[in-house]
Amino acid sequence: MNAVFLNEYRCKCGKLLLKGIFFDGALEIKCKHCGQFNNFGTINRPDNATHYSLMVNDKGMISNVSDSACRILGFTASELVGQSFSLINPQLPQGIFRKLFNQESVSTDNNNFQLNTIHLSKSGREIPVFVYLKQYQPNDNEKNVLVVVEVRDSSSNFKEASTHLVDACDFFFDIDKDGTELFISPTAEKIFGYSSQDILGNSYFDYLPIAKIVEIKLTLNRHTASGLPFRILHDITKSPGGKTIRNDLYFSPTMDNSGNIVGYRIFGWRIKPSKTGK
Repeated sequence: MNAVFLNEYRCKCGKLLLKGIFFDGALEIKCKHCGQFNNFGTINRPDNATHYSLMVNDKGMISNVSDSACRILGFTASELVGQSFSLINPQLPQGIFRKLFNQESVSTDNNNFQLNTIHLSKSGREIPVFVYLKQYQPNDNEKNVLVVVEVRDSSSNFKEASTHLVDACDFFFDIDKDGTELFISPTAEKIFGYSSQDILGNSYFDYLPIAKIVEIKLTLNRHTASGLPFRILHDITKSPGGKTIRNDLYFSPTMDNSGNIVGYRIFGWRIKPSKTGK
């Protein structure tokens, strides 16, 4: 299943021929409007591909994989299919897959959720990758996420994500490598009670519990030096009143054109207190 990330393909006459994804090989499609034959598909063979793809259901279980995924990760297809996606991406919060299909989602076929992350091979080798998650629902009863993976090298520059990032997380914000706030999503403003004017230009650490600031600064500095993503659980102070909200945060590195880390895009999922209060 060498799935290729597509938005749409059109005939020379302008008629829409294909939208979504297609699999191994090339396609020849005859336009029903003008009768022309159109050929699509230049797909790398598994032995030289730098991209791979997987299909994951809304529960985070792998349902299909490309040949190139098996080659690069070192698993057989049978070792991956039926397993949790966390097998190869243990840092990634599983809630991403459920949230892409929740009732509040406004995702369309053309929107995707992007992450700079690490995949683990069967041997335990860490592979820096860009991951693109795209909703794929062939029918009302089947919900899948198409996961397209680009192996990252030192010259790679992570592309800006779409405006629909909140479809797969509760909020997100950007900081530079020193922790200065550069951007917050409208959902972050709503959840934490701060406006963009209150936040931008200030330090991310100003909104953390005092007891955690030193620990989180050390964690951020350590991963900034390595250029790797990381995931942590911690509180963010809510305004007004100074209450704190527990969050699951994923720090996705942002790079310049030379592959140097310049900051992080932080994706957040609120952790709701249990009914028992524990």
